[in-house]
Amino acid sequence: ATARKDVLELVRKWEMGSSCQPGQPQKSYQSCKEIKAAMPESPDGLYILISEDGEVYQTFCDMTTKGGGWTLVASVHENNIFGKCTTGDRWSSQQGSDAKYPYGDGNWSIAATSDDYKGEGGLFKKRLGGRERERER
Repeated sequence: ATARKDVLELVRKWEMGSSCQPGQPQKSYQSCKEIKAAMPESPDGLYILISEDGEVYQTFCDMTTKGGGWTLVASVHENNIFGKCTTGDRWSSQQGSDAKYPYGDGNWSIAATSDDYKGEGGLFKKRLGGRERERER
């Protein structure tokens, strides 16, 4: 019952044009880290972000772990703890929205680029959309 109430509240806020956490200013942010810097008391939850390309999307921000400001870029549901990466597993992003391709096209670069991944520092590599990129922070 509580989960249903939470979903209905989220839908209500969405229809009103705001699914942001209470107190989140109407300024556009590109990451949860930016929100945390602007509003240090921000709670964990769903926030609206905007990419450098102007794409608006909703994501979960972890505002408490290791200082907070962490942006969820993907998550997976493991349907069988004994069978790693099996057919029933589902990614929260890039799962196909096309009936012809129910598992997605595997091109994660549509949803994210290496610029979207922010480490705690140093050099990292991510393989996205068949390309390997490096970024030093």
